Amino acid sequence: METEGLMPSLQPLQWRAPCEAPIALKPLLDRSDGVVENVIVRLALDRRYPLRGQRYRLARYTLVGGVGWWIDAATQRPLYGVIGFRLAE
Repeated sequence: METEGLMPSLQPLQWRAPCEAPIALKPLLDRSDGVVENVIVRLALDRRYPLRGQRYRLARYTLVGGVGWWIDAATQRPLYGVIGFRLAE
């Protein structure tokens, strides 16, 4: 049994800025008719309501009228306050 596969990564996660999504996800958007599934997004926490919601969500990125939207995979609602994203592995 390989131990390397079981060991956690020591590298910090590299989050990409949401403004980079149209360029970074363009090849996937072209192949899937404007929708990219299984994207992990990082949300900004609201200090007024610290226990409300989760900080990380599984989402999809979709183009509506040429504008990119982050949609929550569980509730199918738009996500606001996205400060980073990465593809789920």
